[in-house]
Amino acid sequence: PLATASTSLVVISPTQGEVFHFGQPLVVTFKYAPGATVAIYVLTPSGANIPVASGATNSSGYFSQEIWVWGSSSENSQVGAYTIEIEVNGGQAATSVTVYYKPYTATIKALVENEQGIPLQGATVSVYNVTSGLHELIATATTGSNGIATIQVIAFNFTENLEVVASYPGYVNASQTISVVGNQTISLTFKLYPAIVTVLAVGELQNGIATCLLYTSDAADE
Repeated sequence: PLATASTSLVVISPTQGEVFHFGQPLVVTFKYAPGATVAIYVLTPSGANIPVASGATNSSGYFSQEIWVWGSSSENSQVGAYTIEIEVNGGQAATSVTVYYKPYTATIKALVENEQGIPLQGATVSVYNVTSGLHELIATATTGSNGIATIQVIAFNFTENLEVVASYPGYVNASQTISVVGNQTISLTFKLYPAIVTVLAVGELQNGIATCLLYTSDAADE
C-alpha cells in the first residue's frame, strides 16, 4: 500500500471511478512540485502490479503520459477494476485512483416461432462470432414460454459480425447474420418449419399378387 495521499499531489486524469471502453487511451496527468521524480504502477484485476511509467514533473510541476490503449494487450484487456498508483520523490507523496475497464454490451432478443406463428418454448438460440472469417460460439440461450431468448454479448467500438442460429427438435434450423457495434439492442424473429419426412412404399409381388408391403422413411431438410 502506498503512503497517505498528499494534498499537494493533484490528479487531473483519470478521475476516480472513471469507466473506460475498448480502444480508449488511458492518460495519467497530475500536478506536484517541479522536477519531482515520478513512478506509476497499475494494479490489475488479476492482482499483478505493473510499472507503467517513470520520469519527472516539468518546470510547472505537471506530469502527463499515455499509459496504454485499453484492450491492446493481455495486461489491459481484463474486465474489472484497475488501481493506478502514483508515487513522487520515492514516496514523499503518493496517491491512487481506481478506474474500470468495461467493454460495451450488445443485447440480442430472438423470438422463435413455428410456421403458424406460435412461439416455441425451449428452442435453442446460439450466437457465433463470424468477424473476419471466424466461426466461434460465444453465447447460447433457451427460449421461454413467450418464445423469446435474450442474450447479452461483449461488444466493442468497432463493428462485429454475428451469426444467430435458432434450432428446435424436429424443425429445420434458421439463421441470421447481424452487425453490432457498442451498446445495441437488436430484435430478431425466426420462423422454423418442420423437417420433411418422405415415405416410400416398397411392394413385393408374387404371381401378380402383393405379398408384402414395406415402408421406409427419410427425413430431409428444406
